[in-house]
Amino acid sequence: MGICTHRHDAALPPHLRTFTAGSVYVRILTLGVEVLQSMKHYGEAVNQLRQLIGQHIYQLEYRGRWYDRLALNLDFHLKQPMQVRLLQLLARLHLC
Repeated sequence: MGICTHRHDAALPPHLRTFTAGSVYVRILTLGVEVLQSMKHYGEAVNQLRQLIGQHIYQLEYRGRWYDRLALNLDFHLKQPMQVRLLQLLARLHLC
């Protein structure tokens, strides 16, 4: 996708962004995270979740789920509790 597409999509109201190609792509990536987790590829799932959290245009209502899943993967599956604490701080910054 080009930058022009992102600019156009960002100008749309949130309820219309649902029907854009970028939004569909983000939903596919979200489903991909579930597949990676079911295959126990938690490192790859963490990378994909970070990409999803890093974008600020599509499926913003999923951000809480992405943060929760990322924290669970880091803490429980990958045993990286310090990363979870940093993630909590970042989440607070995004929510404020």
